[in-house]
Amino acid sequence: LSSEPVITNSIVWGQSTAFAGTAPLVSHSLVQGASVYPGTGNTNANPRFVFAAGANFKLEACSPAIDAANAAVNPVTDINGLPRNALNAPDMGAYELQPSELTIYVRRGATGTADGTSWANAIPTLQTAISKAAACSRYKEIWVAAATYYPDEGLINNDRNASFRMVNGVAILGGFAGTETSAAQRNPNTNPTILSGEIQQDGIVTNNSNTIFNNA
Repeated sequence: LSSEPVITNSIVWGQSTAFAGTAPLVSHSLVQGASVYPGTGNTNANPRFVFAAGANFKLEACSPAIDAANAAVNPVTDINGLPRNALNAPDMGAYELQPSELTIYVRRGATGTADGTSWANAIPTLQTAISKAAACSRYKEIWVAAATYYPDEGLINNDRNASFRMVNGVAILGGFAGTETSAAQRNPNTNPTILSGEIQQDGIVTNNSNTIFNNA
């Protein structure tokens, strides 16, 4: 006797051939080529892993796998023992996005993966982090380590029309040393975070930014 394989609440992506042999029954899963398998609640959209090239298969905040699993057949915890259903509904795949992961980290000179998921992998420029938050409404805060940041960074260098384009509903918090795990630990007096329009850094006022802040 043989039985039909069953795949639920899973992610199968990046395979030249997803499955061989008997076609599985797939439901509430993100599967490359999902339309060729029987089942409901599936998608074949890019899962948007944090850093797949580095084997980090945690989900970005705007992954289509977030809140998309079937809660009726989902385990209580994810592969790291963290609670499922952490936001509104359980996520597809092995990892559950946690509320603490809805923060983007910024630190001048960071040398990690620059995905903004931690201080070690912080984004080096503030405007790049703001743009990331603008592309995904789930992000709630941007934590910025002590340094001076300029609005033209990551855009057109020395562009006087460049500005930090703020995002409604996203708080930008400075005063961090770059090791904190809670916003309450920051100290702006010790760790000043400066947003400056002195983009040429030459001490000449007439070539500074026209506007430092702007609405997105």
